[in-house]
Amino acid sequence: MARSPKTVDASAPKPKRRGRRGDGLVSPLSHPLRLEVMQILHNRVASPKELAAELGKSLGKVSYHVKYLERAGCIEVTATAPRRGAIEHYYQPTPSDETAVLALRGLIAEAVRALNTGSLDCEDEQSLTWTAIELDEKGRQDLARCQAAWVKELRRIESDAAKRLADRGKPAGRFVVGAIGFETPKG
Repeated sequence: MARSPKTVDASAPKPKRRGRRGDGLVSPLSHPLRLEVMQILHNRVASPKELAAELGKSLGKVSYHVKYLERAGCIEVTATAPRRGAIEHYYQPTPSDETAVLALRGLIAEAVRALNTGSLDCEDEQSLTWTAIELDEKGRQDLARCQAAWVKELRRIESDAAKRLADRGKPAGRFVVGAIGFETPKG
């Protein structure tokens, strides 16, 4: 006897869960492909087709995980464009505390993976540092601008490295770089 396919009503309200911040991200982050999609979308807006090409995965597989992330509230459609009789959707992370938790979990997951494989050895060229500073509102705004400029500089470094690697025909080394700024709880 053939089973009928299950349908999911994406517009149905989701039940509210009680718990700590970030608890709702456990399921969305439970698959490595969804984590990779979120890492890309954290840096730029992209469509499932673009994501599939960048990740070297099938469009069907990537589309499934993108829809999963959208239903979970991790990403949202920011633009659409007609493409050969269909509509291509472009996504970005939703602006929320949950997205910040997702970015932090992704960074931590990559650091743990590097520790487990021995590639996080803090050689002279690499650094692992942190510091606590006292800031007023203007300082907080300056910190945000500094971080944005730093990310722009990282993209320039990445672009220059890609050109050198293409000239030499060597594979790239993958590096994860993270910077966070947040206010600590009182007490």
